[in-house]
Amino acid sequence: MSPEVQAILQRHYGYAKGALKKLGPPTAAERALAKREGYPVDAKLTISHDDCLKRLLKAAARIKPEQATAAFIAGVGGSTLLGRQVLVSYAHARHLPAHKADPTPGYKNCRTCGIDLKEQLDPTDRILRVALGNVWNEGAGNYFLDLEEYLRGAAPKPTKADREVLCAVLRTAAKVAPSCTPGELEKELAAKKVIPSSEKYARYGILEALAMVGVLPNPFLPPEWDHLVTQTELWDASRRVKSAPRSDIILPFGGWRGELGVDWKRAKSLFGIAR
Repeated sequence: MSPEVQAILQRHYGYAKGALKKLGPPTAAERALAKREGYPVDAKLTISHDDCLKRLLKAAARIKPEQATAAFIAGVGGSTLLGRQVLVSYAHARHLPAHKADPTPGYKNCRTCGIDLKEQLDPTDRILRVALGNVWNEGAGNYFLDLEEYLRGAAPKPTKADREVLCAVLRTAAKVAPSCTPGELEKELAAKKVIPSSEKYARYGILEALAMVGVLPNPFLPPEWDHLVTQTELWDASRRVKSAPRSDIILPFGGWRGELGVDWKRAKSLFGIAR
């Protein structure tokens, strides 16, 4: 996505949501430019579970593990914000088998992958959010868009400064009190301004990603980077979490506490970052 088109899309979606009123919405010519580049505004997509999964697996098969981890480093550091979400989406797809939708009776989520029977999306809105640094480990039905967008451009190459930011995140997590909760760790990162170009939920998303790959351990779920974690296993584990400090901090990061620290062996293996 070119900077020009990104600016157009920010104006379009920002204006539609009540922000940026002084700038006004993009012109017809600007919207046409975005469409030519492959980012039509307000173009809704309805896609089945099976087609969504097929596109996710196809995209993931074109990405190497070391590319996903490199993208994440660049995303955390800020040189390529899109990379934050790439690790989450790739980690979820990494061990997913091809399968037909298998929802619990009365529910719409597949018990294997969490994708709805039918997804309704605004692809451009999703891609813009990710390009701006948003990251979260829910909404598996959007993950194929994240990986397809990653594949449209050159693979991010993290800088030394990017690596230093991720290193600072991990060292902060390693030094907190044993009783530190997920919410307290986010506040510590915010107070120290460790992660540039981030707001609260982006910081939570980055920490969720680190928990998904096992760098921030938890006692309820194994790292999704290593093998399949089904939606059913996630639901079951969530019911075992007691005294959650905040209900919106979900597993796996929701199960982390300061006493669990950082798995430095994994940090070294995945990101090349030592204690």
